[in-house]
Amino acid sequence: MPFASSLAALVLTCKDLEASVRLYRAIGVELKEARHAGPLHYTASLSGVHLALVAHDGVERGPQSATQLALSVSDLEGALNGARALGASVVQAPAARPFGVSAVVEDPDGRRLELVAMRIEMTGPMPR
Repeated sequence: MPFASSLAALVLTCKDLEASVRLYRAIGVELKEARHAGPLHYTASLSGVHLALVAHDGVERGPQSATQLALSVSDLEGALNGARALGASVVQAPAARPFGVSAVVEDPDGRRLELVAMRIEMTGPMPR
């Protein structure tokens, strides 16, 4: 009996919050400053999913690179150019996939960020 039906929020802890904000904005994520009775952080809504970038609090919780995001983008080359302009490493060049074309860059915390130009509408898990 599944209760969870969709992703509601994703919070990313960033060692260099400003560098992460610049990268995510460069690939087209419209981050806005927020302060919900707490420290400054940045938020965006991506197809109804709340994305938040927060500053690292200095407590080590394991490898930051254990998280990989996949973001749908309307202009893959534009997003890659924005990331490259900020010095982001492209760890996987654009390649055809069953669902479209994707490339992977690394954010300032070492997380893999897959940028996907979708060619089909997804209703379930991303095919590999």
